[in-house]
Amino acid sequence: MNPETYGARTVKRDRRTKSDVELLNQQIIQVLAEDHPQSVRHVFYRMTDPRLPVNVEKSDRGYRHIQDRCVKLRRCGRIPYGWIADATRIGFFVNTFSGKGDFVRSMASHYRADLWADADSRCEVWVESRSIAGVSAAPSFSIST
Repeated sequence: MNPETYGARTVKRDRRTKSDVELLNQQIIQVLAEDHPQSVRHVFYRMTDPRLPVNVEKSDRGYRHIQDRCVKLRRCGRIPYGWIADATRIGFFVNTFSGKGDFVRSMASHYRADLWADADSRCEVWVESRSIAGVSAAPSFSIST
């Protein structure tokens, strides 16, 4: 053999079977059904539990695999889009109304009394990262109303 070239080597990669992928899908669905919305990162960490029948390695590769499974489960309709929190995408739009009455009804639904105006303290909710912001926004909003 020429020292400049080398021969092919066998690389054994452990691949999940179709039944393992389906079981992983079911585990993801179960985690999200119990508590949603959740970030993909949260689902990933739940799937790294070694006690699960099909667990995922705690690495970038494992994270990408869970991301891929979540995308596929959302696109095929097995998990609702709202079950995955995504605080990185914000929609921009302009409110329009069918008439003056529609405008007044809409504005009335947005009115919130400032219950904290005369309080001696101020309540703030801080989160460590944007990945959990989507999960904590709704409960935080209920504190202020």
